[in-house]
Amino acid sequence: MMKSCLVLVLFPVFISGCCPPKAWTGKNFANYASGKVHLEILQDVFYDNGMMTVHQNLTSDDGTLTRQTIYLNYLTGIQYVLNGDGRCENSSITFTGVGESCIPDNATISKSYIGAGANKIPTTMFRLIGNGFLTYLSVIDDGCVPLMYETTGTLPTGDGLKLTVEYFGVVAVKPDAKIMKMPASCILQDNYMDNGVSVISQNLTTDQGMTFNQKLYANFTSGMQYVVDKDGSCMGLNITNTGIGEGCLPDDAVFAKSYIGVGANKIPVTMYNIKTDVYNTYFTVIDDGCLPYLYESTGTLPNGEGVKTTVEYFGVMVVKSDPKMTMLPASCVR
Repeated sequence: MMKSCLVLVLFPVFISGCCPPKAWTGKNFANYASGKVHLEILQDVFYDNGMMTVHQNLTSDDGTLTRQTIYLNYLTGIQYVLNGDGRCENSSITFTGVGESCIPDNATISKSYIGAGANKIPTTMFRLIGNGFLTYLSVIDDGCVPLMYETTGTLPTGDGLKLTVEYFGVVAVKPDAKIMKMPASCILQDNYMDNGVSVISQNLTTDQGMTFNQKLYANFTSGMQYVVDKDGSCMGLNITNTGIGEGCLPDDAVFAKSYIGVGANKIPVTMYNIKTDVYNTYFTVIDDGCLPYLYESTGTLPNGEGVKTTVEYFGVMVVKSDPKMTMLPASCVR
């Protein structure tokens, strides 16, 4: 419920409305009601070329105050919620209509103004329908600056939702780069792949808040992987789930063709379905370059327990890794 609230409060509004600037900062106050949840939310918002950082305070009916920072990457469709205790959770951005495209003129329902006399400021109200939500958005005509936003609809959980947002202090300026940078706890994996050897630096967080820092070295030629813990200890294992390697995906594995993004930012993607005796995998790639985008696999581990793995890729570049990055540490060489 809370994550849906975080997405709904701000993100389909200013970035999609009219023809917005590429970078801006501002504040908003929101009133959120869904089922038994009622929240008042105050946010500082920073946006820069497809990336958004939000500092927010959420106050519930009983006075409980929750502070969070949210990092949204509209290029990959993933958001990261950094909680007060340092835990970072990631999920898909629910609204698909978020981007930098303009609202069409045929969404206009009225022209008006705020203020009086010489201080009148022209405004426009838009009516938008999508993803089960009916939205009314009012903007100041000069600069397409958001003024008021109200939406009603149904969340994926089946609960009804009503959300009202008031914007103020919006300025078209580039935010400080330090504000836009995600903390290390939100960067779950750094992955390097070179000639059959994959190296992954990862942070693992359990439901109980326990964290583990590891490096995984996988040699797809030998079929062995090595797990190096923070203390330098190394454990060798057979690779049981190959995931992304250097093998080509056959055409007869194509499951569906689609795209990510909206408007001029649409990017064609292809989903593949690959089945083995142990795993059933759906793998989505960006068509241009066959770059990995989303990977989901279900199956059974050697101990008989079921497993489900979902991996979201971002920042993928086709470059040769530094040889030092893929060199196996001495503790793994026996």
